[in-house]
Amino acid sequence: MDKNEKYSVIEPDDYDCFENCGTINSLCLLIDKLVKNQQYLELQCIGLRYELSKYLSPEHGEFLKEDILSALGDRYDGESAYELYKNLLYRGHDPMASRKWIREVEKASRGDGETWF
Repeated sequence: MDKNEKYSVIEPDDYDCFENCGTINSLCLLIDKLVKNQQYLELQCIGLRYELSKYLSPEHGEFLKEDILSALGDRYDGESAYELYKNLLYRGHDPMASRKWIREVEKASRGDGETWF
């Protein structure tokens, strides 16, 4: 075996484990946990920015509120592992673009979200 072969991406057509392979399922569950962690941290960041805006000058506070959703975590559409994850766990839908997630972001940006502070 070539030393780089063990790091190659497994294509679903290469093995009959697209839906039955425990490793694929475990990796998808891990990605799901990581996405949920990212969502939690993004909500905390948005909520913290909102709270911080209260303590700034009116001009700077408004600027921060307008920019409250900038520079959050990356999105992974188009990445093969993320696409497989979405297909297996969410029937092709992106949990980072779901209506529920968008509502949570909107609440946090108005200071209505659940935060740790």
